[in-house]
Parts: sequence; structure tokens; C-alpha cells
Amino acid sequence: MDIARAKELLSGLADGIDPLTGKLLPGDSVCNQAEIVRALHTVLSALPSVAKKEKLPPLNAAVDGCCFLPIHGIW
Repeated sequence: MDIARAKELLSGLADGIDPLTGKLLPGDSVCNQAEIVRALHTVLSALPSVAKKEKLPPLNAAVDGCCFLPIHGIW
């Protein structure tokens, strides 16, 4: 599963919606508990930075055909 899909599913749960059916979760669902909603939103706010890191090239990737390796993460 990719990060975008995981974020979509968690966002639905955080909004009180079953992400698979689109229906509202029952009022007594654990996903509607305040602490769980806050936890889901905390994780969701961290996901964009995770997604950005996934798109970065590996540190030993060649740049423009060059074979030099980065030194301390600087190209």
C-alpha cells in the first residue's frame, strides 16, 4: 500500500466515515473517540513529510550521469 492510499483511509476514519463504504461510522465507534481522532490527525499531519522523503533519490544515486557519491548528504 502506498502512502497516498493509507492517508486516504486514515483521513476517512478521522472524519468519522468508513473509508471503504463511505458511510458514517456509528457514534459509539472507537474511531469517534476524541483521543483516537486526535491520534489519527497527528499521524495524518506527519504523512506529507514521509511522502516527500519517499520521492527523494537514494543517496548513492547518480546525478546527470555522474558517478560521484554525496558527501554528508550534499551533492
